[in-house]
Amino acid sequence: MKSIGERLLKAMTEANSNANKIAVGTGIHASTVKNYLDGKGKPDNLKLDKIAEYLNIDKDWLKTGTASQTETISEEQYESEYLKGLTNELFR
Repeated sequence: MKSIGERLLKAMTEANSNANKIAVGTGIHASTVKNYLDGKGKPDNLKLDKIAEYLNIDKDWLKTGTASQTETISEEQYESEYLKGLTNELFR
């Protein structure tokens, strides 16, 4: 896949996500995500981090397409992120 938009669409499809879900999960406006999908701009590093974390994909793969799509995380990191997500859901 040549563009960030194509890779983002693939990751979103596999995660059963959409621009609105990403907006809620990352704080990035849905219209901005749609612009990335349409090739109208590229996310900066902070937005790349947020999107990659939300979709549980490798930031370098999203940015360049040269790394593995999925990132490998330690069990401790997974548990920490899982608990953080649960806490966020409870206090919304």
